[in-house]
Amino acid sequence: MIGGAVRYFLMALLATSGGLGCWKYCTDAGCSSGLEITVLSSATTFAPGAYAVELEIDSDLTVLTCQIPEAPEPFPCNCQGGAPSNHVCLMHDALSVWVNGFPKSASVRLARAGVELGQKQFSPQYETVQPNGPGCKPTCTAAKEVAQF
Repeated sequence: MIGGAVRYFLMALLATSGGLGCWKYCTDAGCSSGLEITVLSSATTFAPGAYAVELEIDSDLTVLTCQIPEAPEPFPCNCQGGAPSNHVCLMHDALSVWVNGFPKSASVRLARAGVELGQKQFSPQYETVQPNGPGCKPTCTAAKEVAQF
């Protein structure tokens, strides 16, 4: 026979969990809200040197200067300038842009030595996700855009 304290604990557990068949398990995956833009190099890698990145977010233009070193670095992020709400990294294999917020339009232009390598406009479509499952935190709203120059 089950003791009174154990019986009370089990009844309380069943009442708060919704019954034995309703256990919910959430993982610890994280996510971020905003806009992610990735520009891949059409030549496999971007050549070492100085680059100009023009980033236009909802008609707000930002110009950054980025440097790709001769030798690959573990975590190069050699871009100067830009708004604090945008994070821009130019690496040997990709240009990575993260925009906090939910712009309706965005464009990226990349140039090296005054020669345009490419330009792309985006109209992001945002999705809300729960990476740990329904009813589990966090909930994030994001869009991801990819181009190749």
